Amino acid sequence: ASNVPYDWTAPISAGAAAWNSAGAKYRFRGGYADHNVARRSLSSKVIAQTYVREWWWSSRITDRDTDFNSSLLWSTNGGAGAYDVQSVAAHEFGHWLMLDDLYGGSDYWKTMYGVGAPGQTYQRTLDTDDSNGIRAIYGA
Repeated sequence: ASNVPYDWTAPISAGAAAWNSAGAKYRFRGGYADHNVARRSLSSKVIAQTYVREWWWSSRITDRDTDFNSSLLWSTNGGAGAYDVQSVAAHEFGHWLMLDDLYGGSDYWKTMYGVGAPGQTYQRTLDTDDSNGIRAIYGA
């Protein structure tokens, strides 16, 4: 299920496609039948939040959901003053793939850097470390 605007479809898909280009064995495929990408009211300090659920007896991830903060302004074209849907989607899909936020001084330009700002679009493109991280988890 999803309650995001229709014009978010292409930027969200592009966020997933960034990870498909990383050279890992993992692939996002079209549709999110068992997963939810939605707009919800979140804490004012949270841009978006991803939930990953794992069945404890099988160690398998069975569900991933991402909520975009409905209280914030959003843009599909990187407009100033609004959060970029594609950049935030790419970052959140990194969490779907089990990558954590990065906060080091040298991590600023990486997709998995844990702080975002309105008008920021650099997280649309993976840094070498982002690609290396996902290949380390899923193989190349």
